[in-house]
Amino acid sequence: MITSSDVNTTANSFANLNDTLYVIYQCVGNTLGHFSNNVASGMKTFSMSFSSPSGCSDAVTYNNANLIGGNGAMVNFTPSGSPSYANNGCQAPIIQNTININETGFSICPGDTINLSATVLGNVTSTTWSGGHGTFSSTNNLTTNYYSNNTDIANFYIYIDGQTTCGTPLKDSVLVQIGGSISSVNITSPSTILCLGDSILLTANGTGNYLWNTGSTANSIYVLSAGTFWATSTSSCGSSIDSIKITMATPTTVSITEPNTAICQGQSITLHANGSSSYIWSTGATTDSLTISSAGNYSVTSSAGSTCPSNTDSVQITVTPPITVSILEPNTNNICTGQSITLHASGTGPFLWNTGATTNSIIASTTGSFF
Repeated sequence: MITSSDVNTTANSFANLNDTLYVIYQCVGNTLGHFSNNVASGMKTFSMSFSSPSGCSDAVTYNNANLIGGNGAMVNFTPSGSPSYANNGCQAPIIQNTININETGFSICPGDTINLSATVLGNVTSTTWSGGHGTFSSTNNLTTNYYSNNTDIANFYIYIDGQTTCGTPLKDSVLVQIGGSISSVNITSPSTILCLGDSILLTANGTGNYLWNTGSTANSIYVLSAGTFWATSTSSCGSSIDSIKITMATPTTVSITEPNTAICQGQSITLHANGSSSYIWSTGATTDSLTISSAGNYSVTSSAGSTCPSNTDSVQITVTPPITVSILEPNTNNICTGQSITLHASGTGPFLWNTGATTNSIIASTTGSFF
């Protein structure tokens, strides 16, 4: 605002002007509204009004005694009319309203923390930080921290917005570059219970560059024993680790109480199974005991649910046919004195005669019963 109709523009430098300058001049012939910087101390009121739109007017008041120096002395007013005094010499009073982020750029890993600060010039209010997938320690202070999120996997900008006291928006930004991917690893396995003699395949999933505690750098390893196994994944943004515990299962041990046994034809024997809560016999029976009367090999296995298969026990049962014996000669045999007769035994040997002989046949030369 120029309180003269005859301002000398060459007496002021406009070197810092980099935007459009709007100038309001005082009406010609009005000598009461000149800016006074060289008169006696006292209050000075400066008012402005417009014929169109009608009723548009404003007024400010300053104290000459507070002016700084002579030429170049000036007063700045807030929208509410509060004065502040300055002197830029012969530099035109160009007010630069700017907001600038002090940092020029970042290269981070997902999850990192960034320290941010901004500088404002002029009448800038209502600053707000934004950008990225993370959070800010404060979205309104000029100094803040940005806490990156693991979802910050691509380059992004952080912004600070503000506005002047007249509502003009201002904005600045800084580029944040992702320097690498965050490492991750997850171990998967079809089972965590290992049966004796078996192996389990452990597989690492994630960002790669794996190292197992076994020393392997492969994606997958086979384990043959119980224990805790872990894998680490390393990237330019650090490392992560995952572990899995493998336990050894004890198989169900089933046994048949009775040993290999021979039974007589027509007899039976009951076999008893031990070691499990439920069974299945080779005959299809599911009881814990089995009565049989025929020869054969009989086995039993646990039918209880188990991670590892149970053993099988078996027993051999033989059937002995009945013993038969007969003397071929009839009871009516008669011999004369001094003669003898040969008696022949037939059937299942070996034989034992009542005479004590163990041969198939004996010679009888006396009367009597022979068996």
